[in-house]
Amino acid sequence: MRQINVNKLTVEAFHKYGDFIDLNKEFSEGEKNNDNSLIMHWEVITQNLGITTNPAFFLCFFKDIPLMVTKLEAHNTCEEVLIFADDVIAPVAPATAGKPDPDTVEAFFVPRYTMIKYNCGIWHYAPIPYGTNIGRAFYSMPQKVNNYDESPVALDPKDYIEIIPMK
Repeated sequence: MRQINVNKLTVEAFHKYGDFIDLNKEFSEGEKNNDNSLIMHWEVITQNLGITTNPAFFLCFFKDIPLMVTKLEAHNTCEEVLIFADDVIAPVAPATAGKPDPDTVEAFFVPRYTMIKYNCGIWHYAPIPYGTNIGRAFYSMPQKVNNYDESPVALDPKDYIEIIPMK
């Protein structure tokens, strides 16, 4: 069984999978109102909804997920945006036709209040709560996307990946 370390979430490391914004960060640049009490950042992340113009916004709770990647999924016609309310580990792999390559899986530590976007076709796994057994995320995807654009793939047990937590 292959083991992987958890990577720090940086623009350079995550760019091939999508984008992210750390909502914990205090922004000093942007469009300010007259008394500087509001700073707007327009279209910091955009989302390709694919064949629909109807986004769906939903809350997901995930719990008791082991530090092990046993399956991956991808959406080939749209992007997925998530805002995490808790610290999580996000396993990802580059887009490939058909099946994911288990040897390319990476894991990123995503601090709470961070928004990430997975590009079309990026293989990913359920977020894994970090430091607790329960996690929460707010998702934005096309309405009913799992009915027409979800490609779950169970890995062969010999290809399972153990995630080594950060120290």
